[in-house]
Amino acid sequence: MWPWKKKDAPTEKEIYRLFEIGVLLKGIEGVLELIGGVSFFFSSADYLNKIVSALTQNELSAEPNDYLTHLTVDWFHHLTAGTIHFVAFFLLVNGIINVTLVYGITRKKMWAYQGAIFILILFVIFQAYRLFYIQSWFLILATVYDAVLAGLISHEYKRISKKKLFAFFKF
Repeated sequence: MWPWKKKDAPTEKEIYRLFEIGVLLKGIEGVLELIGGVSFFFSSADYLNKIVSALTQNELSAEPNDYLTHLTVDWFHHLTAGTIHFVAFFLLVNGIINVTLVYGITRKKMWAYQGAIFILILFVIFQAYRLFYIQSWFLILATVYDAVLAGLISHEYKRISKKKLFAFFKF
């Protein structure tokens, strides 16, 4: 199963620790998506432009040719009300899904493991599709993170399923 030799293979404790860290990060991501979604929902394009201008002013004065900063400012200058509502909706739905699944996983609910694996696989497929059109290091990292987390959740799901099965047949 693992690409390394048996003596170098991670222990169950190490795998579980990675699982915990991954789920924690996914929970933090979900909360930030909820905050971002609510913020976008109640914001206008003008207000968002003012915030971005204020946040990038120092960077642009220090590095006037900063590509990423110019890209960010340009993106916010072309925001429409429809785009803002789409982003708000997308972030809210993503945040609700992530927080719900993380809550279920922390409570050892089997539906949450299955749901998380399914959703993460969908994210990986969608993100891989997007990589054909947008070459982004952030998107590559997000895709790898979601794929690894899906594997860790799958591993934990199998481990818990075995425990529950043996507990069921215990006399």
